[in-house]
Amino acid sequence: MGKPLVFVSVQYRLNIFAFGDGVGSKNLALQDQALALHWIQDHISGFGGDPERVTLAGESAGAVYCHAHLVTGAPARQYILSSGSLHLSPPQPKEKASALRQSVQAQFDGLELRTVSVAAMVEAVKRSKIQSWFLEEDLRFKNWQNTTGSAQGLLISDVQNEAVLWREGIMSTDTEAIVSAFDLAGESSTELKRLYSIDSGRPSSSKLGALDFINDYKFVLPAEKLVEQWRAEQKPVFRCIIDEANPWQPSNGAHHAVDLILLFGGFDLSLAPKAQQTGANMRKQWIEFVHEEEPWSQNVHTAFGPHGVFQELDDDELRSRRRMAQVEFLGRTDGAILDKVFFALAAGKLSLLN
Repeated sequence: MGKPLVFVSVQYRLNIFAFGDGVGSKNLALQDQALALHWIQDHISGFGGDPERVTLAGESAGAVYCHAHLVTGAPARQYILSSGSLHLSPPQPKEKASALRQSVQAQFDGLELRTVSVAAMVEAVKRSKIQSWFLEEDLRFKNWQNTTGSAQGLLISDVQNEAVLWREGIMSTDTEAIVSAFDLAGESSTELKRLYSIDSGRPSSSKLGALDFINDYKFVLPAEKLVEQWRAEQKPVFRCIIDEANPWQPSNGAHHAVDLILLFGGFDLSLAPKAQQTGANMRKQWIEFVHEEEPWSQNVHTAFGPHGVFQELDDDELRSRRRMAQVEFLGRTDGAILDKVFFALAAGKLSLLN
């Protein structure tokens, strides 16, 4: 393509080691990443890069962190958010962070976490059965929902089946528990249950509907909100959906993280030539975005896949691929109510073994 770039991969602390001990600094993973961004500002020119044209990209939890850097004014000009945003995992209050930290610390007879070995800490986290760690509230995150920061470009994507992360847990949930979760929506519950086919007499439909709700509320709706926000501020924003199925097991569809398999092209996909084509299309358009060119028209949704297709979508085509009527209803509904439904459905059910 004749469009070189310098790729930098950042290593940072994870899990309890990124959480802090409650005494010193917090959000240590974010600080590690910020340090890397400042290193890039100071040194990337020595590798042929331009410190004024940094694009920060992340997928899933990585996209949550990227969004956090975006709203706090990190030194990046553009951002790529794949399958995630701060809406997926918003900053949580200090009290909730302390409770999680104490659930680990309680296993060490009052010892300070800084004095405990890494191996012992890892085992304690396993025993505590904590499934997720989050960013702790910080003054820098104030009003994060309403800012685009200083960034000058955004590419945002989702895959067709993001909620596969909760599939195992939801499929083993009693149907009545699913119905009860949707009942937490109060006056909105009747319409919400209708839109997602939640019915105590239809177990399979209710479980699939619960997964669809999680998918729409935590991935599709936030992406659409961000697009609307960026367009309102007349900043360049490019929205795409990725519907190319898993190249080795197409029956699993386009699930969470399959976009990374396609984008980086690090696996032999010779038995799935259409998936190869989608990966090549993605790389071309991502590189164009990094070079601050328009990878596709700003005022449309673009699709990668299925079957190697790369195309811009009209409204009817978009609605045939995403539950936009449901997403629009969610957008009109109080988020605090929808959070109750989400947590009742999803708490303790996240798994990478899907």
